[in-house]
Amino acid sequence: MTNEIASLRAENEQLRKQRSDVPRLRNEVSQMRQNAQEVQQLRASVERQQQQQEQFTGMFTNAMASGLNTARTWQQKHALEQLQRMKQKLNLTPDQEQAIRDILLKHIDLNFQVTQELMTGKLTAAQAEQERMTAGDQEAEIKALLTPGQQAQYPEFKNDEAVASARSTTDSAVKRMKNDLGLTQEQQDQAYPILYESNLRQAMATPNDTANGAPSGLSLSNRIAQVIQRQEQQLNANTKALASVLSADQLDTYRQQHLNEIKRMSEAMKMFVPPASTAAQ
Repeated sequence: MTNEIASLRAENEQLRKQRSDVPRLRNEVSQMRQNAQEVQQLRASVERQQQQQEQFTGMFTNAMASGLNTARTWQQKHALEQLQRMKQKLNLTPDQEQAIRDILLKHIDLNFQVTQELMTGKLTAAQAEQERMTAGDQEAEIKALLTPGQQAQYPEFKNDEAVASARSTTDSAVKRMKNDLGLTQEQQDQAYPILYESNLRQAMATPNDTANGAPSGLSLSNRIAQVIQRQEQQLNANTKALASVLSADQLDTYRQQHLNEIKRMSEAMKMFVPPASTAAQ
């Protein structure tokens, strides 16, 4: 009997302790529910951010594709206009004209396809460079189609193209300076030959020595650095030459505008440089 009473007392004490744990257990359950709600909210927030990122990426990709297509259309138009001038200058045969047309358009399409795949992450910078190198040398392909007589005239044709390009670039530059800096007619007349000479040097440079290119043996990051360096060198030379034409304020504005453009170009080009670990693979 004594043992039974002791057992009942122990059981009763255990039940009392369990009842005292009820508030604590309720609090724990409540906290767990609250945590579960926070987890659900976080998941929903992450899903919304992912959806927004996907929408933004889609918009960016579409805008990028539209911009590339517009640029490709412009380059195709420019190439075909150049082909007509080549036809007249070198007296191309119909077969030569068609073959050169195919070469020009092939390289434009390849360049923009590689650029698009590079920007969307389908190609690394190293792979893109390899694709361009594999495509071959456009200039060599064109020259291979010419007769000896046409090849003798080809340098003159290239010179005419460089002159036309320099004039077009200088016309645009002086017009912009007039609008942005308020140049007088006298200043425009003085600035034109300075900028024309600079632009002509750039236009007549060989393909491997232009401000828009660099020797293919260099890494992409080094090529970009070289492009930027040459842009800065041209700006410094132009600024120095224009010092006798522009006022101090005009010269400072001119220099700052072009420095900002070089900076934006550098930042845009560096988007295509892979991380060091990727480039090393």
